[in-house]
Amino acid sequence: KIRLCVHCLQAVFPFKPPQRIEARTHLQLGSVLYHHTKNSEQARSHLEKANSVDAAKPLLRKAIQISQQTPYWHCRLLFQLAQLHTLEKDLVSACDLLGVGAEYARVVGSEYTRALFLLSKGMLLLMERKLQEVHPLLTLCGQIVENWQGNPIQKESLRVFFLVLQVTHYLDAGQVKSVKPCL
Repeated sequence: KIRLCVHCLQAVFPFKPPQRIEARTHLQLGSVLYHHTKNSEQARSHLEKANSVDAAKPLLRKAIQISQQTPYWHCRLLFQLAQLHTLEKDLVSACDLLGVGAEYARVVGSEYTRALFLLSKGMLLLMERKLQEVHPLLTLCGQIVENWQGNPIQKESLRVFFLVLQVTHYLDAGQVKSVKPCL
């Protein structure tokens, strides 16, 4: 009776419920569609709508707790919550979430995703001007990117992301001569 469940949940939207209820309904719809159908695009759409509402942070946290057995969704939700914190200029919380995501990706064996989390964290640390923390993180990212044996296009995109951060780091640190090899 999944179809009836989806119809019932969708029936809430014409009544223009408060944001919190609307976000929760989108989250429930996304969860039902993800777990009980093959319509992952529609599930993703509802989860993203839940993300766009102010009350989404607690719901995203709950979804993150629930999604630990599904690495793709778990990582995606971590990125979305980190993005919300970044938009609110709470870079410390965003960095913490990206660190959690990097560790989770390491545990599940996804070096590509781990690199994305770490590079994203490096970008936020550069925005905060925490140059002492950026250097060891970029060193680790450089090793991960070089050692990763995956899709060549993905590897090149990681490499470009890494090099852009490295150039930014050297320029911020006043090491203009060190930039040339990166460029």
